[in-house]
Amino acid sequence: MKLTDTVIKKINHQDKDQFFSMQGTEGLTLAVYKYPSRSKTWFYQYRPKGKNSLRLKVGTYEELGINKAVSRAKQISNEIFSGKDPYAARQSVKGENTLGEQINESYKTILTPARYRASTLTAIKNIFNSYIFRKTNKLEIRQVFDQLDNIQHIKVSLITGNQIAKFHQIMGARTPRQANMFADYLKMLFNIWIERGITNNQPCKIKKEDRFEEKEYLDFLREDELDRVRSILIHKDLKTGRFLESHYKKYKLSTVACALIAYQIYSSRRTRSEASPIIYSCVKVISFLNLCKKYLYQDIQQFY
Repeated sequence: MKLTDTVIKKINHQDKDQFFSMQGTEGLTLAVYKYPSRSKTWFYQYRPKGKNSLRLKVGTYEELGINKAVSRAKQISNEIFSGKDPYAARQSVKGENTLGEQINESYKTILTPARYRASTLTAIKNIFNSYIFRKTNKLEIRQVFDQLDNIQHIKVSLITGNQIAKFHQIMGARTPRQANMFADYLKMLFNIWIERGITNNQPCKIKKEDRFEEKEYLDFLREDELDRVRSILIHKDLKTGRFLESHYKKYKLSTVACALIAYQIYSSRRTRSEASPIIYSCVKVISFLNLCKKYLYQDIQQFY
């Protein structure tokens, strides 16, 4: 029977275990265990030289689907062909933490406020939560999960350079700077784990030429641009002391919007966060101008 997604989904759990070979991929088998089990699991079966037949768990169908299971089976087959024993490799790290477990442990012992700035810790946790632990609701991130191995469940010493390189490549297509940060932060942790004797594995070796170019951050105004904005935002009627109505009508500007933007530019961060929610109708124009006068830079006099 040829295994397709439609066929696999129709296979029911019965009163005995069922095994189905994947045509075209030698050694790959789908195990559907008897009820009450609800999962369908991929295994790779092979016979090491001079030993009995062994089965390696590849992953669940729910997690991998068909394509990723086939890809992993081919990877195991290549390892065997090159003289490696994947079962022995797994046994050697049987008591080792998975990447997810080791990162969570490092949050308590390494990534602490005493060692790193709060902003750095937040950046690390945001990236790892999104791409390693998959705790994100962002559709554009979740859409790439089927292209990436779920490395949080893989032993630290079994993480490969190809896996990390693929994360870096796919993340970089969306956010180049975040992709570089992901590789750098993970490399830092692996180096610390190596120093502490937790592992000898360092899979985060992104070559300099493979790193993404980080474009200069330009989401701010130059001083001359800022001066231009200032010259437009506030115009005072010298006779009445109020906003010059003709100015705002001429340029089709909202007086309220200009006032709020000016307030954001000239006030401190804390003032913006605490005072911005004030309803405009509760503030008299003359009071606003006096408030601006208090917070503006010395050159604000040009607006009066």
